[in-house]
Amino acid sequence: MLCNDPFFLGFWRTRKINGFYERVCGARFHANYIRPGGVAQDLPIGLLEDIYLFIEQFYKRIDEIQDLLNSNRIWCDRLMDVGIVSKDQAQKWGFSGVMLRGSGIMWDLRVVNAYDRIIFLIFRFQLVILVIVMIVI
Repeated sequence: MLCNDPFFLGFWRTRKINGFYERVCGARFHANYIRPGGVAQDLPIGLLEDIYLFIEQFYKRIDEIQDLLNSNRIWCDRLMDVGIVSKDQAQKWGFSGVMLRGSGIMWDLRVVNAYDRIIFLIFRFQLVILVIVMIVI
């Protein structure tokens, strides 16, 4: 098993997703779909079914990619215990956002230094997520 196998297994999925995007807007890498006031056009017929089939296939293969990564000695040797930053180091180095939270410090500038209606939006978003989770369960 080669070290790059997981990368190549994931590469075709990225191309497939880009293909969906191209079917929607006609461009592979440049946004040309969302416009002021809405979207440029309706979704092509059959696109949602194709995306659904892709997701079904992807979920079946994601465990295979994870197993390839977790059992790959080269991958594990290169990435295990790399980038571990303590709380003290994170504060000394001036980390913020995800890097700070990854070190174990719960910090969200949107909540600590809220502006305008951001608190309402964050609460509303969390409430929507909670409702979706409750429906799924």
